[in-house]
Amino acid sequence: MAQYRNLQVRTQDGVVVVRFTEAWLTTDLAQGELRKELLSLAAQEDCSKFLVNCAGVTYVSSSMLGNFISLHKQMNAKGGRLAVCELTPTVQEIFTTMKFYEILDIRNTESEGLKAFE
Repeated sequence: MAQYRNLQVRTQDGVVVVRFTEAWLTTDLAQGELRKELLSLAAQEDCSKFLVNCAGVTYVSSSMLGNFISLHKQMNAKGGRLAVCELTPTVQEIFTTMKFYEILDIRNTESEGLKAFE
């Protein structure tokens, strides 16, 4: 798997698991290299199960929220699935306010997120 500057990526049981290297997902990151890395990873042919682990993320810009929606649409369009897990309380509050729980598959732990793909 390719090297990423803003992501830690591994595959477990056919699920691509991603963690962010930054705690603050700013607009600059979300509109730049981070966006390219996320979308190119999701576009890979062998990526049909995508789990984004948000452990340690304490800030999410509106641009980054848009990236979650873009990932969701991209995965659905290719017949894949996206799940998100381990939201910090601050990010969880943002996702609740934005009604992301109605759109995204959000799990409490990475283990639960992996089980969602079984």
